Amino acid sequence: MKNILIISGHPALRDNSFANKLIMEDLEKLLPKATFDCLSDLYPDYRIDVEAEQKKLVDADIIVLQFPIF
Repeated sequence: MKNILIISGHPALRDNSFANKLIMEDLEKLLPKATFDCLSDLYPDYRIDVEAEQKKLVDADIIVLQFPIF
């Protein structure tokens, strides 16, 4: 299986989203070996570790960006 990286860019996924949270929960069930990167959980202060995130992108075979549309 390919290395799948799923990145959630929702600013408050756990607190303020029904649809996006449901999508992520379903993806976790369907793709248990995928890497899930919830940016709001990892960086609540918005200080993103750019090098760490770039490494994840380089290592991934498939990248899925999941975010809300306002």
